[in-house]
Amino acid sequence: MTPPTPPGDVPERWQRLNDLFHAAIGRDAGERGAFLAEACAGDAELQAEVERLVRAHERAELIGQVLSKAAGAEAMTLDAGTRLGPYEIAAPLGAGGMGEVYRARDTRLDRTVAIKILPSDLARSATLRQRFEREARAISALDHPHICVLHDVGRQDGIDFLVMEYLEGESLDERLRKGALPLPQALRYGIEIAQALDCAHRKGIVHRDLKPANVMIDGRGHARLQSVPNTPQTVYIGNANLAFRIIRQSKLLSVAGS
Repeated sequence: MTPPTPPGDVPERWQRLNDLFHAAIGRDAGERGAFLAEACAGDAELQAEVERLVRAHERAELIGQVLSKAAGAEAMTLDAGTRLGPYEIAAPLGAGGMGEVYRARDTRLDRTVAIKILPSDLARSATLRQRFEREARAISALDHPHICVLHDVGRQDGIDFLVMEYLEGESLDERLRKGALPLPQALRYGIEIAQALDCAHRKGIVHRDLKPANVMIDGRGHARLQSVPNTPQTVYIGNANLAFRIIRQSKLLSVAGS
């Protein structure tokens, strides 16, 4: 896991934080405390922030080690009509190394939802499952117009799943495959993504898989960040400058794949 290299106009303090983070993770755990105490020169706030990033980095690596095995596992296909609690599977929406996503019907509230089936390897670690459930509860409390709502989390017959808001539209990744975005549209998406990340960050939640495939463009043309709590790579976002760096890395201002 490596935080994105900041653009040239990022404040000096962030650059220092970034440098200290990389230096810290390059040292043995037993040496980090003394190193940071000396390097931060009494700046307790800076030291605490670096230590927080290091802890999150270590958690992400642990999750990644488990979930990387799931990427090559045999797909778990659910047929239309399959029930997971009150949710009835209607049709597949997509699949990847991190699981499969289905369109489903909430039979209690008679609404369409999206259900993500999580890799079976997740269930083999009680620690990871407990962490996943804690993070899912935290994410479900987020209330922001540019964050996809997490409705529920469940487990049935050995299947762990997330129940998310179903959005009509396309992912940002799909949109970029069609060509470059006009600058005003790219900036609008960038601002909306940055606002969503800021909302999560203020509540202590770090998105761990920020990429165009995890941003939906809804039917009204707005960016909606999908909150996925169980992914292995961590991207640290704390301000708009970094969010726009992510936008540049995602090729929002150029043709995708060029």
